This record gives sequence, structure tokens and C-alpha cells, in this order.
Amino acid sequence: MDFTKIVPDDNDCLQYRKELADFLPDTILDAHAHVWEKKHCGKSSYVQRGESWAERIERENPIETLKQDYAAMFPGKNAKAMVFGWVGAGVDIDSNNRYIGKIVSENSGWHGLAVSDPRWSEEETLDQIQGNGLQGLKPYITFADARISTADITISDIITQRQWRLLNKHGYICMLHLPRAGRLPDPKNIEQLLEIEKNYPDAHLIVAHIGRCYSMQDLGDALEYLKDTKNMRFDFSGNTNSAVIEKALTVFGPERILFGSDLPLTHIHMKRIYDEHGHYINLIRPKERPQIANAAYMQPTDDADGYTFYLYESILAFKKAATRLGLSRQEIQNIVCDNALKLLNEK
Repeated sequence: MDFTKIVPDDNDCLQYRKELADFLPDTILDAHAHVWEKKHCGKSSYVQRGESWAERIERENPIETLKQDYAAMFPGKNAKAMVFGWVGAGVDIDSNNRYIGKIVSENSGWHGLAVSDPRWSEEETLDQIQGNGLQGLKPYITFADARISTADITISDIITQRQWRLLNKHGYICMLHLPRAGRLPDPKNIEQLLEIEKNYPDAHLIVAHIGRCYSMQDLGDALEYLKDTKNMRFDFSGNTNSAVIEKALTVFGPERILFGSDLPLTHIHMKRIYDEHGHYINLIRPKERPQIANAAYMQPTDDADGYTFYLYESILAFKKAATRLGLSRQEIQNIVCDNALKLLNEK
């Protein structure tokens, strides 16, 4: 077996019953989940760019396993997703996108995006989306030109203007994981996000992970530059910082924030803390994922038996933010489900 079957322990079940069962709506639409099989990965010409710990958690995450995760982690709920493939250097984009297309064709209420290559022509891009019955693109830094250093990659290096024109023409979605060490506040990111907002108003941009801002130091003053935007949206997948989520909710309103799980990366037991610079440190159980124990940003901790799922930690952070802001049940349902459905023309 090359994937992990999730079995919630007593603490997970207690957290769910006490904190999440009544908070979450009955229907969940996860806007950010990765699905792939081992056969979709092998040798490729792409350069590995992402966090090494994320690469090591699972070797595959087939649709059956994602459904098992939902059943185990959200008992009593009806959970579906907008899925896309894996973004590691070894992935075969074409075969993984075909798999995503098969998933959405066979599962009512599920949706998908095509992991994209910036070298594609307009015709190739359209074929990957429409040919697989998908609704947009998932660009990623892995697929930038190998000659560009990771530090120098810009948004334009992972999704081209011709691809933006196509998304704008058809009203498609782009799930964008921002490049650059400076994260959302990076001046180049701000400049290009504002250009996208201005030039492609009919493309539905979702900035993943609240722009990779996992602490208030990460966030800086970025939202001051983006507060007057009208179109771009943000998911809080993988984000466990309630202050960051609250700030995004305050600036953009609950209609522009979406729930995303980032499964399978978040079905590990983990607690995220921060150093004095706001850089995250992931405290993990030493024996649960030995393959990530020595990765950067990971710290095995002897007292981690009481930790719950990383995904639960993210939802609990959202709950804290929602409670402080006094969000209504309808606003919570919008964030966890209906906002994504509207983008997908399902509501």
C-alpha cells in the first residue's frame, strides 16, 4: 500500500464531536485537494521546487482514498471536492489530468482543474481543460522553465498571458500557489496580481493558502495593496493561523474566502508553531510519518500524542476567526461550500 488509511484516534473523535460536527455545514465542497495514482509519477524533466516534507507524505492519493478520508474525518457530512493532480517533479501531467477528468465524469457533484504547463499553446491548454471536462487550471512552480532559479520565478513564469486570456474568455478558474520567498507581500506578486485583476476580470482567480501567509509576519501589509480588488478569492487550505484567516475575512468579506483541505498533506497529526521571525515549524509525531521526520520545517515531538489532524487544526483556526467576527451560519456555509459552488456555476 502506497497511501495511508486514516483512522481517527480518540482525541480526533473528541475534537470532531466537541468542536467541528455542529460548526461545519452538512454539505462540504473542498476547493483544494490533490488526487493522483502512483502510475502517474515517474521520471520527468521538471525541477523539484516545493517543500520536501509535502513531497514525502504520500506516494499516491487515489480518489478512493480521498473519499475514505472524508468519511473518516467528516462523519455525517456530505463532502465532495474540486480536485486536481499532483504537482511534484515526477508527475506526468497529461495522464494525471485524464485521471481527474475520469473522476469528475464518474462522480456527480465533483469538479476538477488541470495541472498546467506554461509551455502549452492555447490549443493545448484548451484541450487539457475541455478535453477532460474540467473547469480551469492549477499552475505551480514545479513547471516553470528549468533555467529559472526558484527564487526568481514569477506568476508569469507559471501561467502565461495566453493562458490567462483563455481563462478570461471562458470564465474558467485558476488555483494559484504563489511563487517567491516573500509570499503574498512580495512586490512582484502584488504587481502581477493587480494586473490579473485589471486585465482578466472574467477569470476566477483563487489565491491558495491566503498567499502562503501562515503567520502575521508573512502577511505583512499585503492586504492594504489588495483591499480594493473585487474579483480575486482566497482559500485557507493548509493555514492554521486564525489571525491571518480573520484578517482575510475582514478585508475581503466571507463571500471571497473558500475552504480547502490540501489533502492528503493535511491528514497527518500535526501542530504548527512559529519562530520569532514568523517562520512555521511543524510539530509531528515521531513514528507516524518517519519519512518526513528529518525534513525542513518538521520537528518530531515526544508529547505529540495529543495532537489532532492538521486539517482539523486548519478548520479550528477558521472557527476561531469566524467566532470572533460573529459570522452567521449562512456565511460559514458559504465559505465551506456555497462560494465554490457559485464559481463552478452549480448554485
